[in-house]
Amino acid sequence: MKFFTVPVTGGTIDFSLDEGFRHKLESLGVSISTTGTVTQTGSAPLAYEFPEVKGEINQTLSHGGLGTTNDGIKFTQPASPFPKEVNWASIGIGFENGFGGEGGDVATARWTGVSAVGPIGQIEFGSNPAFEGGTFNAGPISATLSPYAAGPLNEAFAAGKGPVFAAGEPLGSFSFSVGVR
Repeated sequence: MKFFTVPVTGGTIDFSLDEGFRHKLESLGVSISTTGTVTQTGSAPLAYEFPEVKGEINQTLSHGGLGTTNDGIKFTQPASPFPKEVNWASIGIGFENGFGGEGGDVATARWTGVSAVGPIGQIEFGSNPAFEGGTFNAGPISATLSPYAAGPLNEAFAAGKGPVFAAGEPLGSFSFSVGVR
């Protein structure tokens, strides 16, 4: 199982926003809400639980990935004549696509509301998740904002104000608990 992936049978991904990142959004008038089955689990820090995780992983978290349904987090900025909205749906974690080098993992999302592709964050989960009774548990691990996310967030919410969001700044933290076959 070290090099081969096994199917995930369900579980959750938990994500909490870094307070500094949250304050930047709020300073731009951006409100944060959930869509679908995502549950807010805390307010300081602002934390969410994403259910219905699917994917495949291996024992050392060096191959595979985890992902959620189309549900996610919505960022809304009131604007005239129309509000600006960015959605991060299908939150996930990729264990072999990191751009930070050996052992680099990424936090992913399907973007809507802005022209963006690519991961939202960089994470280093390491290679030793807790495994007990058929369940992998890892985290919480801090994530930084990816270079692929800073630009679209600035474009959507900070237009005319200069860059507010920067690659490498704290984004939040991720953890997961998933069952495997």
